[in-house]
Amino acid sequence: MNCLGAGLILLALVACQPAVTDGAAGDADAQPQPASTAGSDPSGSRVARSEAALWRASRYEQLQHAAQEAGAPFGVLLLGASATDVCVLDTIALEKFHGAYREDPGLTLSLAELRAFQARFCPPEKPLDRREAERVEMQRRVEAGDADAQLISALLEADEQMDHEDRHVLRLAAERTSAETRSPAVFEALQILLLEATFFDPAKVIDRPLGMDDEALRDAWGHAVLLARCERFGGCGPGSLMVYRMCMPQHCRRGLDVRGYVRDRLSRDGYDEAQRRAKQLLAST
Repeated sequence: MNCLGAGLILLALVACQPAVTDGAAGDADAQPQPASTAGSDPSGSRVARSEAALWRASRYEQLQHAAQEAGAPFGVLLLGASATDVCVLDTIALEKFHGAYREDPGLTLSLAELRAFQARFCPPEKPLDRREAERVEMQRRVEAGDADAQLISALLEADEQMDHEDRHVLRLAAERTSAETRSPAVFEALQILLLEATFFDPAKVIDRPLGMDDEALRDAWGHAVLLARCERFGGCGPGSLMVYRMCMPQHCRRGLDVRGYVRDRLSRDGYDEAQRRAKQLLAST
């Protein structure tokens, strides 16, 4: 679950699974809807108001139009990058690569389901050029002083050598922003980064299922972020972009929603712990 690597810009954040590109080895909002669905945000920004709705968009081009609009919030840039990572995945090359080593019927079915999503959501040509453009724009936002970009960048750069008080202040800023944000992508990014070793020591969590080790606890809490995000913002039902960015490449199946994905990935105790932690996260918003 916790695939966040070092680095200033967040492409790792929006695509946990390694993507293979060309030439390389249940809720009310269940179905994707057009990006024109109304949202709410006190900022007055049309793009900011629609970010949660954009996660339900039916076409990649809708997301990219919003992400490239002047003044697009940082969360919308993250959303656009998520969509790019799903669309550039070369399922044919991946299937051939894995097939050379072993037969995996589950992977074959997952890739077929992912291809079906790509066929209805993605452009005919893989948007490989968008990755570099997204990286450059995210970097520009950090340098220009975008508050969300700078906070997430600071969390990525933090390490255990950072002064304890500085880490505490940074953690409080991340917790406050995650409670107040109207951005699904920013909420998820901040909460996942707060589970890094710099900010989180699972050994200090006493209230946990009997016998659950630290690694399993961290994994459950990481999945809890997804549950809390989906409960708070929606857009995580079957057929949604959120599902495919999480399940690709080997865990997709027809009718899967994010809650089902989390249930599939965790033990019974792990899922119970994820639900408990998600309720804690939601109580702080």
